[in-house]
Amino acid sequence: MNKREAPDIDVDVQSERRQELIEWVTQRFAGQTAMAANINTYGLRGAVRDAARLLGWTYNQAGELTRVLPYQGRPRNIRRYSGELERVAGQSVLLEVLLSLVERLDDCPRDLGLHSGGMLLARDSIFNHSSVKRSANGTLQTFLDKRTAEHAGLVKLDLLGLLTLDVLQTAVELLEGQGIILDLETVDLDDSRIYAGLKDGKVIGLFQVESPAQQALIAQLQPETFLDLVAQVALIRPGPIQAQSIRPYIKRRKGLEPVTYPHSSLEPVLRQTYGVMVFQDQAIETAQVICGMSIDEADKFRKLVSKARDREDMEAMREVFTTRAQGTHGDIDHEKANQIFEMVAGFAGYGFPLSHSVAFATTAAHTAYLKALYPAAFLCAVLEHEPGMYPRLTITEEARRMGIPVLPVKLENSQARYTLEKIGIRLAFSAVDGISETMARGLVQGRPYSSLEDLVQRSGLARDALFNLARGDALTSFGTRRDVLWELGVLENRLGLVHASAAMLLPIPTITAEDLAWLEELTLEEALEWDLEITRTSGIHPITPLRPMLEVMGVRASNRIFDGQRCTVAGLVISRQRPQTAKGFVFLFLEDEFGHVQAIAHPEIWLEMREVLRARALLVNGKVQRLRGWKTVVIEKVEVLETAQVREAEMAYFVR
Repeated sequence: MNKREAPDIDVDVQSERRQELIEWVTQRFAGQTAMAANINTYGLRGAVRDAARLLGWTYNQAGELTRVLPYQGRPRNIRRYSGELERVAGQSVLLEVLLSLVERLDDCPRDLGLHSGGMLLARDSIFNHSSVKRSANGTLQTFLDKRTAEHAGLVKLDLLGLLTLDVLQTAVELLEGQGIILDLETVDLDDSRIYAGLKDGKVIGLFQVESPAQQALIAQLQPETFLDLVAQVALIRPGPIQAQSIRPYIKRRKGLEPVTYPHSSLEPVLRQTYGVMVFQDQAIETAQVICGMSIDEADKFRKLVSKARDREDMEAMREVFTTRAQGTHGDIDHEKANQIFEMVAGFAGYGFPLSHSVAFATTAAHTAYLKALYPAAFLCAVLEHEPGMYPRLTITEEARRMGIPVLPVKLENSQARYTLEKIGIRLAFSAVDGISETMARGLVQGRPYSSLEDLVQRSGLARDALFNLARGDALTSFGTRRDVLWELGVLENRLGLVHASAAMLLPIPTITAEDLAWLEELTLEEALEWDLEITRTSGIHPITPLRPMLEVMGVRASNRIFDGQRCTVAGLVISRQRPQTAKGFVFLFLEDEFGHVQAIAHPEIWLEMREVLRARALLVNGKVQRLRGWKTVVIEKVEVLETAQVREAEMAYFVR
């Protein structure tokens, strides 16, 4: 192989068991292991921000200075932007001092952090290689980052918690409770039922393929086999996007464009992906084949290109590549060598190796299989662990669209975790704001409760937790929400809820008929607001009560828009993305009671309507582009959708 560096070893485990694995490794290799550090060096913006604060500029003033600078850049190149900084700072005598100080911060460490999952393993005592300290959470931590650890001859193990693995385990356990024994390792990864759901766009909750970008790709690619899914997972990454691999891959995969290769020698490297670079391995192999590099040289070259922060660094890499390419192949001229370099350089951003893509695609296929065949168990597990990018309300709405009722929290029926009942998914006590899993277990163990006073005295719950149970409609066996809140107020005055579980020396009078009040029940809108505030979900979508008003306004539901028409849609913004690879475009994902619509804002729209587009619910007008189930509105006009329900939905979605 001629590869001298230690391999990257990534182990994904259930998040709930990650600490167990770390403790096992620590005990198994006692004295030989500790966590790696992250030594973060200064980028251009960070250097300016810290130097400005040191020199007396306020926090806001330092922020104004950094906003005129690019996100990528080296502190040593700060003088390129002296004009922009002078326009912000004015004729400040400190500006030259600032520029000089920032230049000196190039390559300097900014801070030391704990690596998210990297454990270092030594042949001998770890103390022979680094000082070790206890981090804030009690974990042993070295002062070595990944690169320094490699030079020291240490092996790095990335032990990472993956919530989706918890979802799979929980779903399997729920099915076992129903007498269904399922071994996911035996699932046929080419099972047509996996891909039927994918092609229909039923991807909410699925691993790696639920993002708006992945949904748009699915609508075009229409994966039919496991190998399609492997490519699907790999394509939506900065590397393939910057290398402009997606469009030609789709066309060639569908037979709409002939398969060609940048050079005949690259056919064995790129044949599997129709002549398009998709996997990180292919970038390394291309440098090997075109430039005659060893695998070690090629991998180092890829890393150098990926870390090149400015034009000088990149041009130096270009010169090395084109010179070696022309020297290795007589039929490659400077233009062709430069073209291939651009492909490799574009891909030098983060991309998946083939093995990584296969592993992630396997997990994605398992989630798709469970959702297709056992949707109730799968979505129940998703609600329990919330592994993806969407909030609880989006998952419960997905369940209802699939015909699975989501049952509210109830004192008599709910458990510490989400459960399956014959008629649907039951929300857990932990779905209520302020109820921890420990509190939830206590509520379950204390059942049954003969009265509200019995609950108050025996549960040990503090005032806020009890009031949230009442507002979340969990205590309906004792009356309506308002009645229970009133009675809790009476009990608070008589018992003192904070100490309600303490033993009573003398009997205290319970609630009498004179204490009760006749209170009006909540309106639908009020109940919806309380549900969203307390449980982050509701029996109906927040847009549903607004639908009659929206119909009068001519606003269409997401399931009633068609390709080519101009229309207005309304929805909650459940995702907002502005990728660096998107040239200033902003992508918003709107949700109403019927489904989802992507809204695209051109850069000029974003600059003009930035504050509006940051709202949590929008009315969007524009032209529709529809491909199968995927719907996009290119924004021409936009305004804020403002109602009380939407304000509470903001909490449900974004206070997580």
